[in-house]
Amino acid sequence: TYTLVPAQAFHRESGKPVEQSFSFTANDTTSDYTFNIYNGGLEGSGATGKRVSSSTISLNDEVIFSPNEFNPKTSFLTKQVPLSVNNSVAVTLKGKPGGLITIVITGEDNNPPTITASINPVANASGWHKNQVVVSFTCSDSASGIASCTDPVTLTLDGAAQTITGTAEDVAGNITTTDVVVNLDSTAPIINATTTPAPNAAGWNNTDLTVSFICSDALSGILTCNSPVLFNTEGQSLSVSGVATDKADNSAQTEVLLNVDKTLPEINVAPSPLANSRGWNNSAVQLTYSCLDTVSGIADCPVDKLIETAGSNQVITDSAVDVADNTNSVEIILNVDKTPPVITLTLDPLANAAGWNNVVTTLKYDCTDDLSGILSCSQPDTASIDGAAQTLTGVVLSTLRFFSTLLVLSATSTKLSVMT
Repeated sequence: TYTLVPAQAFHRESGKPVEQSFSFTANDTTSDYTFNIYNGGLEGSGATGKRVSSSTISLNDEVIFSPNEFNPKTSFLTKQVPLSVNNSVAVTLKGKPGGLITIVITGEDNNPPTITASINPVANASGWHKNQVVVSFTCSDSASGIASCTDPVTLTLDGAAQTITGTAEDVAGNITTTDVVVNLDSTAPIINATTTPAPNAAGWNNTDLTVSFICSDALSGILTCNSPVLFNTEGQSLSVSGVATDKADNSAQTEVLLNVDKTLPEINVAPSPLANSRGWNNSAVQLTYSCLDTVSGIADCPVDKLIETAGSNQVITDSAVDVADNTNSVEIILNVDKTPPVITLTLDPLANAAGWNNVVTTLKYDCTDDLSGILSCSQPDTASIDGAAQTLTGVVLSTLRFFSTLLVLSATSTKLSVMT
């Protein structure tokens, strides 16, 4: 039971009876209400007086209490009455001046109020919010009306399944509650990038590589994470980006800078002096190196060197390394012969003990070279003219064109002497 119209006091003033009135509304017109009259006033209301002996009380222009229902011995009158949405009560107190009545209208409400909740903004398709949420409640009661309804609640703290309870209480004391579950995640996910294979110590790769992304979110969980990216472009500080999105629509982005050099460095070697037309040198050879890399740059280029060792088909190999660890080699084959060839002389016939010949003498040459080999050797020669200390020259050329022996021939009369 609830009070629809609280205590309304009416006094019988001196003079002719005067009609007094008041109006009120009722939410529920389907049930009956109780019209209560306290003759002489309601204890505790602060308005008490004499009881009236006669009165007329009308509800919506219909008399519900007639004069003969009142007398000084009757302290309380009550009736069940129907009500409209808008109602008016007319009171005419009769009898002696000084009388007083108090009217209280009550109703009965056994139906709980209704309460609905609204969330602003609404959750996304995954049931999550990423910004603060305001939960508002709407309460209604078709009978006694709403006495209290939970005020809006603002959520700013992250959390899953946060329960907000709203309560509606009607004037009759009936209570209805409703629960709203809110998922709030305002924190961006975490995304990290890794490369396979990993770069070297200088931060360079020399092959195609795959950039993979690792995503995590501690609250709402990951909705999307960037797929791996196959990267095959050469260059420095090339950017690859990845994006992670959680179920609350928070997103995070990461960027990785890649240095990729798949091209071998250039390496060249220049010998000095150059070999002769037959590919041989007869002195030490200076090797001078030059290296070039237009992407990552040169990390290591061979030091110039002097090759002094004699030998044929000497293979000299050296390498250039760029910053990305690409390696390229250059090879040079050297033939070095620093030793002159050997030429020996044979006289036919041999000179006598005094070193003289008395007949025509044939000079035969024998030439050898243990490394580069003989290119030319003097043909046999003859000494047939008398004379002392006659000079004949025999020449040997190795592949390197070394000159060799000087021959001296001496003669007196018909005796010839030959020296080498």
